[in-house]
Amino acid sequence: MLLVVISMGCNPPRHLLKCYLQIGKGIMLGEIMTIFRLRMASDGAGGSTLVAFYGCPLQCRYCANWICHDEDTERKYYSLENLVSILSQDDIYFKTTGGGIVFGGGEPLLSAEFIHEVCKLADPLWKRRIETSLYADWERINLLVGDVDEWFVDIKDLQPKIYTQYAGKDDDIVLPNLKNASGRYEFE
Repeated sequence: MLLVVISMGCNPPRHLLKCYLQIGKGIMLGEIMTIFRLRMASDGAGGSTLVAFYGCPLQCRYCANWICHDEDTERKYYSLENLVSILSQDDIYFKTTGGGIVFGGGEPLLSAEFIHEVCKLADPLWKRRIETSLYADWERINLLVGDVDEWFVDIKDLQPKIYTQYAGKDDDIVLPNLKNASGRYEFE
């Protein structure tokens, strides 16, 4: 399912390489701002755990998660196995309520490779959701198409001039990404 939200009120380069660490062969560490457990009906149906990543290519005037840009904030890194272990603590809630994991941020698509690996390790009965601006290379989005059940897309504005004034970037990749994604999901 693809849910599009058009919001009016919300430094890194456009194609930031990644917001996770690759240490040696096969060891990935996600750069995670926080993990919010036991959220009810705030990110889709059921109970959910929000995994919020650092980094965002946008510089929104009214950013709700400005800390994702703060270079002086102490970073927390989680291995794939450690994160899945933390998420597993809420297994019974996910399964009984129809909830699951929500990847947010910042812009979680900057950590698409890490998220893809988390989804491969996570219980297949958990819902997988993402909150995104779609301001990323299509390859990152496409990597997660088979992994994510529900996409919450925050389109800052449909008018290019207002989008640029608000988000600090042109919207040149957002609408093409939305069009590509909409062909793979049903809208709600």
